[in-house]
Amino acid sequence: MSTGSPQPLPTPAPTPAPQCPRCGYDQSGTITSWFQNDTDPNAACPLHHTCSECGLAFDWSDLLIPERATCQGLYEHARSAREKIAWFFRTFFWLLLPWLFWSRVHMHHRAHPRRILAPVLIAIPIFFILERLVLGTFIFFSTAQRYTLLTGTGPIDNLLWYSTDTWFIGAMYPYLDFDIRGVTAGPAAQLLAGMLAPFFLWPFLLLVLPDTRARAKIRLVHIQRAWGYSAWPLILLFAASLFAFTLDFIAYGIANASIQSPLRQLSMAFIAIAAVGGVVYVPWLALWWSFALAKGWRVHRPKTLIALLSFASILAALVALTTFAVYT
Repeated sequence: MSTGSPQPLPTPAPTPAPQCPRCGYDQSGTITSWFQNDTDPNAACPLHHTCSECGLAFDWSDLLIPERATCQGLYEHARSAREKIAWFFRTFFWLLLPWLFWSRVHMHHRAHPRRILAPVLIAIPIFFILERLVLGTFIFFSTAQRYTLLTGTGPIDNLLWYSTDTWFIGAMYPYLDFDIRGVTAGPAAQLLAGMLAPFFLWPFLLLVLPDTRARAKIRLVHIQRAWGYSAWPLILLFAASLFAFTLDFIAYGIANASIQSPLRQLSMAFIAIAAVGGVVYVPWLALWWSFALAKGWRVHRPKTLIALLSFASILAALVALTTFAVYT
């Protein structure tokens, strides 16, 4: 019985060329040179190497052993849903202490920027929708007490129109204020502007300034990783601010703006906590990127670069904060 012609073996997937963990310079030429000299068969391969392009000293084992590319406990390297949940909180704790995060996460650990941003892109819309549902429900039922369902003083259309209109206006609270001056930036919008200015400025300066990029010689994926994780505290601050201002809105309506009511006092305490968190976020960003440059990416003589970028980011936060407060 004919068995037919033998099936060809599958072509193995091409192995990516080994690159410098920091600048991405191709190291395959160096590895090839190990086997060009056969005069000493007992010669061992070197354990360490210094990149000729950026000067980074690294261990060959970190570059050539696949298991070294994974960091245990880092969210972006989680393999299952259970690991994602557990490692999310572990990674969050690490990044709150930048020196701890960058002592555990190294450049040879594989980066997945899209996975890093996923919690931010999922959590913030969910928090916003939940806040809208709570606030919209309160507005609807508080309106019902003053209109036709209980008093019978007008048609049902008045209730539906008023609730819908108020809900849409309330959707912009606390980002916009409506008073006799017109529409002005609300307190949350001012705080948000002060936080987002340095949040975007740090990676922008690292990417676009020629001197900065030339001195650092950092692969884009490392900047994307640092920028993605720097957005994680915004989840906590966004949730805290939404809860605080929603509670204040409800307390204001229930207590008729009485500053003495316990619910209003509680809401003001949460607003103060959210405001303090927003203010602390700016120097935390400077600390985060400073440790990324000095410890995570091991940039040569980073102090001057850190000082300049920190000053620029804090100045940007102050300019954004005062601009929103004065001109809106």
